[in-house]
Amino acid sequence: MLIKLMLGVLKFNKKPYVKMQSLFEQLGKGQDPETLFITCADSRINPGLITQAKPGELFVIRNIGNIIPPAPSQSSEAAAIEFALSELNIKDIIVCGHSQCGAMKGLLTPDIAKRLPAVASWLDHSASVLQKMHDDHTELLKDAEEKLSIATKQNILQQIEHLKTYPGIAKKLANNKLTIHGWLYEFESGKIFIYEPRANEFISLERALEFAIEDRKNKEINHLAMDYLEKLTHPKTAKEYQILMGLLARLQENIMPIWGGIKDSSQQKIWAELGNFYEGPLDSKFIALVESGSQIKLVDLNKFQKNIFASEGYRQHCSQLIQNSFFSNPQKPQDTPSNLNSSSSESPSYS
Repeated sequence: MLIKLMLGVLKFNKKPYVKMQSLFEQLGKGQDPETLFITCADSRINPGLITQAKPGELFVIRNIGNIIPPAPSQSSEAAAIEFALSELNIKDIIVCGHSQCGAMKGLLTPDIAKRLPAVASWLDHSASVLQKMHDDHTELLKDAEEKLSIATKQNILQQIEHLKTYPGIAKKLANNKLTIHGWLYEFESGKIFIYEPRANEFISLERALEFAIEDRKNKEINHLAMDYLEKLTHPKTAKEYQILMGLLARLQENIMPIWGGIKDSSQQKIWAELGNFYEGPLDSKFIALVESGSQIKLVDLNKFQKNIFASEGYRQHCSQLIQNSFFSNPQKPQDTPSNLNSSSSESPSYS
């Protein structure tokens, strides 16, 4: 086998390396992967092959059972996570378990510590999987294959929870700069199943792709909408302030009130991100995807309150209310709506 591997290196140097020489020369200057891929050490898994990722695109952690000890930890996994989150531009973390996992078979074996004490000690990091199966009575299943499948899926989800205990990961998750995904690889079929929290199950790659496209569309349009609104949240006069308040009041259901101002830029951005999935910009499915963006509800409008309350327009509005109070019943200054989330109408135009 060793000679076979050595001959493989020679073949690599003659053909694959030559074809990708410029890439490898670039990688010699450094790496910039955006995905941290955590998977099992099982010899049947090849992350680059199943994802068709090029060298330099995946930062990989591998061990028995794709297990991540919870923080704080002095493990090699913790060191790899620290490096990846601190030194690399990681945007996604994938925890990829697989069918027929030997580690999960070991976890389900009561006397594993007698034969493989080091393995048993390592598998203690997945003990909560057994507790979950006890709580939902799936430990009583007679079908060994079904029990193994359940344990494998639960282990993926448990390692995701362990990842969230790392401060660097928790911070990026809170700032929406990182996403964690759970994958299940069936090597006998070549299929990948992806955990979808909204469905609370592992779903097909095709169905998961639909969710991913929707999420990407929402993220891009949300960003454009917030940028558009930011420019409007510095009213210079009382009139501009009142117009802005009217707009924010209408932005309670969706972003239709400002859709006319961001539709074109949204279409361009979404096409740049997702155009490969459609025949062209006039594809009816692509047009429907873009138009559905008008129904997005913004969830972070409160961030504009500081701008508004510091504006000259707000001060003028309060001054007018104070002056009017001498001749009528006192009125409370108009605040931004208490529930600032996105509605339907025209965007304001200051003049």
